[in-house]
Amino acid sequence: MNFVSQLEESLRDLGSQARSEGRASANSSTFRAGGYLPILREASERGLLTLRKLQGNYAAQVRKAAQGGYCSSDQPTTRIFCNQDVLRPFLFACNFSEAPENLVEISINAIQLLLSAEAVFLSDAVQIVRVLTIQSSNVSLGEKTRLHMLQICTVVINYTLMAELGSFENEQDKGLDALTEEKGNIDGLDEELFTQACVLCLKLTQSSMRRKATSQMGSMWTAASSTLSGATVGSQEQKSKGIRASTSMKTIRRASNATLRQLVSMIFDKVCSVITIDREGISARQHKRLEVESTVASKLFMDLCVLAEAKCGGDDGVIKGSGPLSKAIQQTNLVPLPRSMSLELLDGILSQNKALFSSACSFFETSFPMLLRSIACPIVTTILLSDCYSSVDIADNLGDNRIEEEPSSNEIDEEFSKSQQRIDGNGEKVCIEAFSLLIRSVHIAKTIILTYGHYADFGGECHILLSSLLRFLNRLSEVYRGFTNFEVRYMIRLE
Repeated sequence: MNFVSQLEESLRDLGSQARSEGRASANSSTFRAGGYLPILREASERGLLTLRKLQGNYAAQVRKAAQGGYCSSDQPTTRIFCNQDVLRPFLFACNFSEAPENLVEISINAIQLLLSAEAVFLSDAVQIVRVLTIQSSNVSLGEKTRLHMLQICTVVINYTLMAELGSFENEQDKGLDALTEEKGNIDGLDEELFTQACVLCLKLTQSSMRRKATSQMGSMWTAASSTLSGATVGSQEQKSKGIRASTSMKTIRRASNATLRQLVSMIFDKVCSVITIDREGISARQHKRLEVESTVASKLFMDLCVLAEAKCGGDDGVIKGSGPLSKAIQQTNLVPLPRSMSLELLDGILSQNKALFSSACSFFETSFPMLLRSIACPIVTTILLSDCYSSVDIADNLGDNRIEEEPSSNEIDEEFSKSQQRIDGNGEKVCIEAFSLLIRSVHIAKTIILTYGHYADFGGECHILLSSLLRFLNRLSEVYRGFTNFEVRYMIRLE
């Protein structure tokens, strides 16, 4: 099998690279090779022995199937290679924050190979994301490896969601009885797994910002030193390296934000698809897993609402949410998501999962329509009547310095993450993030009104939202109609 040969080659490469790294770093103080690399070599050798044994079992089952021992539907699959000894070397190689990049890259490629062959237990998914989170702090990794880590994180979450409805249950008839008993109940996506995925995205986003700031300070120091010493040779090369580093960090940050958006969309798409499933046609174990996923989705929705409302902490500075996103911020002491990005994620959830929020489902303990009515709608109303009003009052002092065009999504995220401020003609600070919050709040209000306004259960909330939106737009037109370039036809009058 091509899968087995590739996996065997990865284990051999891991062992040989660990041996060469051990010799190269034996006298180095930057990498502790004493207790790490020898164990990694032993783990890779043990994995090779186990892989050969599993390959023999697979070949025996293929011969039985050819002789008529199995029907066509019971042909052995690559899931028979689910084994801790095969996966453990790759996890162990990534379990050290200063691991060399070549070992990390070999391990990530092998993990992706195992996932594509469905040769990973669902309960091991959280361990894969956990070691990826450890590697997010590895300063020796390049842009390609970091982007690959985000890709693997998405594959792992999709793997647990798609394999959730019993794809492993029939494997007991294919020689996995002992393995299943050893692992116990096969898990899927739960709150811990999604929390680790959020930690990975947040750490890569903010570590790229810190590395960019450090790179910029280093470039400034180099330029100052060159100026003082009168040296001009290599200045252009230093400048080009700084530009490439800045571009790389920007790419990682945008990829991390895009991955987080994709993960949020995946979990809500899965929960929304459950509505059409016959409750009587699934097992108790499957029903329990669906309840766990719906709980993760509801807590994530409430986390985004809390972050959008800017009630991220009390006097002690502790995040007040209890879902996976809030736990990720609490565990790592990272800066919370920008309010505009939280509103953007809520907007995407509400626009893409109309069936989930328009009617209650007996599958779920939490009522998603109630979350929309009692939490999301009041928060959007409050933002329109308070934060956006404040933004317009600040803009009232700008004179003719009006905004020429609406920024794109990536530009909004970039400006918000930088937390830059500019100073207007009157000497007052105007935070750029205010405009992104304004745009997102108006857009999510429009989404709620147009998508859920015709449902009787949302009539009152949508009426309040529409009134708040019109009051805000009326205030905006009053502020900007004094501008020299303001066009009268855009004015809104409320009688």
